[in-house]
Amino acid sequence: MMTLKFQIASSDRTKVYTVVGGLDGDGESNWQCQCIGYSYRRRCRHILAAMQAIDNGIQKVEVLQEKQDD
Repeated sequence: MMTLKFQIASSDRTKVYTVVGGLDGDGESNWQCQCIGYSYRRRCRHILAAMQAIDNGIQKVEVLQEKQDD
């Protein structure tokens, strides 16, 4: 699975939440968010925003860490 990491602002713009996830080899979606809503419902608007960004075509990609093979 390729893991993507997004920084999504809260609705009042006072916080930024990290959303991590992507699609596994079977096409199943697997996402996590740091917000309190995700901890209760396992779904939140931040994940939906990340998924929307993928659907619309990601405009900026930043490689934070590359996995190196030994």
